[in-house]
Amino acid sequence: MRKKKEAIIFKKPESFTEALIEIGSKIWGDINAEEYINQERNSWENFSKF
Repeated sequence: MRKKKEAIIFKKPESFTEALIEIGSKIWGDINAEEYINQERNSWENFSKF
């Protein structure tokens, strides 16, 4: 099997912080952060019952 070789080149952002905020808003845009955190915390509590 041949492996594909490729390079992806991005322009260096002026601000890495702003770039991360932009990426994060695209990933988390439709998710309510508080609900997500509460679900995660509840899953930890339920995990200890096993």
